[in-house]
Amino acid sequence: MTKTVSAAEAKNRFGAILEQVREGNEVIIARHGKPEAAFIPVADYYELQEMRKARDRAEALQRLDELEKEISARNQDLSEEESIAMAVRLSRELFQDYIDRERRESGHAHRRSA
Repeated sequence: MTKTVSAAEAKNRFGAILEQVREGNEVIIARHGKPEAAFIPVADYYELQEMRKARDRAEALQRLDELEKEISARNQDLSEEESIAMAVRLSRELFQDYIDRERRESGHAHRRSA
């Protein structure tokens, strides 16, 4: 069940709201009637994180496929070995960017929780 409470109510009734979330409920925190944040059970949070990672991986693989097609179209004069070498290099760069982004996001999450 999802419940919406004001920021003031969330502040004043934090313990009770936390208990509701522990029981599996979701609580939306609104400020001036506008939803600003959500309290969700931690298991749901971890599931959401995994879904985001899966989405990011799928997007990276899709981008790799697009790059392969783009490289093939632009470099038809390259040998197969040269095309493969270029694709490998670009794949490594793309995955390194992905890893760097994951590390930055993990660092931000760690700093926020500290």
